[in-house]
Amino acid sequence: MRLKTAEGREKAEDVAWLVLYEAMITNGMSVVKDERDMNDTDDAEDDGDNGTSNQERQRRRLALWATNQRKQYAKYLTGQTSNLTSRRVRLLNEIDFDWKLPHEERGDEVWETDKDKEWDTMVSELRSFKEEYGHCFIPADYFPNRRLGRWVHRQRVSLRQSRMNNDGSAPTSDGVEDESKANELLLLQQIGLDLTMDNFSFSQKSFETLWNARFEELRRYREDHRGCSDVRLDYASPYYDLALWVREQRLLYHRAALDGIPSQLNRRRIGKLESIGFLWE
Repeated sequence: MRLKTAEGREKAEDVAWLVLYEAMITNGMSVVKDERDMNDTDDAEDDGDNGTSNQERQRRRLALWATNQRKQYAKYLTGQTSNLTSRRVRLLNEIDFDWKLPHEERGDEVWETDKDKEWDTMVSELRSFKEEYGHCFIPADYFPNRRLGRWVHRQRVSLRQSRMNNDGSAPTSDGVEDESKANELLLLQQIGLDLTMDNFSFSQKSFETLWNARFEELRRYREDHRGCSDVRLDYASPYYDLALWVREQRLLYHRAALDGIPSQLNRRRIGKLESIGFLWE
C-alpha cells in the first residue's frame, strides 16, 4: 500500500506518519485495541533468534504512535495546534481507528470537567453566531472560528449517530436513554442547529457561510490596502488563503463567461464582488 499527497510530493513529516500508518495496517488492526493493555505489561525479554523481541518493540512503537494520534485528535477537535490534518483523520477513520484515550491518559475527573467547560463555551459561541447571522450553518473548515466549526461538525456526527431511532428515522430527544445527552440534543435544536439535515445539504448551506466570510475578509483587506483587491499569492503571507480564494473567483467567472460552465459563483455573488470594486482581470 503506497499513499501519496495531492500533488505526488510527500513532505518528510507526512512520510514518517504514513510509514507508521501503513505499519499499523500491515501488523493487523489488533494494535488499535491492544495498545492499552500493553501499558500494563513489563518489557518483553529478548528472545534471541526467534525475533519475538523485534516484533514486540514494533508493536510498542505503534502503540505509542496510536496513543499520540488520540491526544492530537483531542486538540484537533477543540481548535488547538495539532499535527493531525483532515486527511489523516479521514485515513484513520477509514480503518475504524478508536479515538478514545484510556482512562489513565486523560484523567476522568479532569476530562469531564474540561468537557463541561468546553460544552458551555461552545454553546455560547453557537448562540452568538446565531444571533449575528440568523442561522447555524457553520462549516467544519470555518476559518474565522475553526474551533466552532469543528465542534458543530462533531455534534452533528456524534449526536446523529447516538440518537438515531431504531427504525432509522431522524434523531430526536424522545427515547434517548441518557437524560443529559437528550438535554444536550434538545438545547442544540432550540438554538437552531439542524441535526436532521443530511451532510450534503448541510454542506451546501454552509458553503454560503464560508463564501461570505471570505468576502468580508476581502472587503477588510481592501480597506486596509487602499482599495486594492489584487491579493498577492505569497505562501508566507497571512493572506495566502484569501489570495487563493480571489484567484478561484476569477477562474470561476471566466469559465462561466467563456465556456458556459455553471459554478457556485452566481449572479448575486458576482454582484457583491463588483459592489466593492472587484476586478476580474
